Amino acid sequence: MNWLFLTLIAMVLWSIVNIIDKHIVSAELRDEISVTRIFGLVMSVFFIVLALVFDWSVISKPVSYIALVAGLVYSAALWFYYYVMHREEVSRFVPAIGLEPIFASLAAFFLFQERYAFINYFGMFLAIIGVIIISYKKEPKNYKSKHLFFFIIFSVMLFVTRNLLFKYSAVQGHDFWTTIFWTGIGGLMVPVVLSLLPHPKLRSRGWIGVKHLFVSAILSSIALVCFAKALIVGSVSLASAVLATKPLLVFVMVLFLSKFTPKIFHEPMSRKVLVQKLVAIVIIIAGGILIVT
Repeated sequence: MNWLFLTLIAMVLWSIVNIIDKHIVSAELRDEISVTRIFGLVMSVFFIVLALVFDWSVISKPVSYIALVAGLVYSAALWFYYYVMHREEVSRFVPAIGLEPIFASLAAFFLFQERYAFINYFGMFLAIIGVIIISYKKEPKNYKSKHLFFFIIFSVMLFVTRNLLFKYSAVQGHDFWTTIFWTGIGGLMVPVVLSLLPHPKLRSRGWIGVKHLFVSAILSSIALVCFAKALIVGSVSLASAVLATKPLLVFVMVLFLSKFTPKIFHEPMSRKVLVQKLVAIVIIIAGGILIVT
């Protein structure tokens, strides 16, 4: 399988996950600590089991400390992701993740000597402009809106760091399933620590959210395996740039669900906001295309 096909599979799965996650944190489990703990545990155990299914020898191989750190970074990034997802519209937050190829390209420039032309950097500029447009809201600028913006940036940086660490670990003498295994081990650390903290008692609707979160974690784990494989066989910046077109798919899904299943999922959109989001997403996607040109 080539890197592009694997990236597209990851993109579709993560788009579905974004919608499920928003429903969970908005209507079922409104505590990002609980959500991070449950999602992180399921994801990490899935990685460990999946690696053992394909290669039992991963246990006897030397520990990949870089893969451990990648798992730790990923589970830490989940808290910031769910914190913002709980408080922001998914059709605004997901496109903001379009900044990922920019951070990935800059990091790959220094770490993997990946070089780019002027048009690629212009694409990065367009992606930034698109994120600024879609993030704009006509409301008083307060602490909440400011710190959410920085949380978005920080979560994107953590996801990029995960990708880079994963690729480095897999390429530098550790095979793919060994890296998956130790990423799962590292990913257990944050959920285990969070499990020691006090958390709200789950009620009936909360247990429904746990079931949905289990599905979301499995789908996201499969997506990450596909994307990780794409990173190894392809370019970090190119795979991240293709993934940056995901906001359009999420946007279409949000419109469809808001129109036909408003009781399950709904985002209020005036014509002005609709145009704003659509224009911003087109700019972000155009930037992503120019980055890979």
